[in-house]
Amino acid sequence: MSSSSSVQDRFTQELVERCAKLLSAADWKRVYAALGEMHDQLREDIPDEERFCAVFPEFVAGLIDRLGDGKIQSLEQAQVYSNSANPSHRTVAGAWIKQHYRPR
Repeated sequence: MSSSSSVQDRFTQELVERCAKLLSAADWKRVYAALGEMHDQLREDIPDEERFCAVFPEFVAGLIDRLGDGKIQSLEQAQVYSNSANPSHRTVAGAWIKQHYRPR
């Protein structure tokens, strides 16, 4: 692992720890809204697109690991899971959306 990967991993883990303390798995609408704000802020804070594209999905995966239990209950939760770096999170989200969500 390169030192830049190590720094990136520490940075991502720090983001997860800070945000997990402020959010609750009982309120996925709030988690989804907060991630929208975090996405925009991180785009400003991490101008390198490649680094941003590595950090944000890992951040989402870490947050899900802290907050989620794997059972999706809402569209907002599925949308959060679909942005994860973890392929199993994305698979569960896709299956839930396919089964439960019907666009108007």
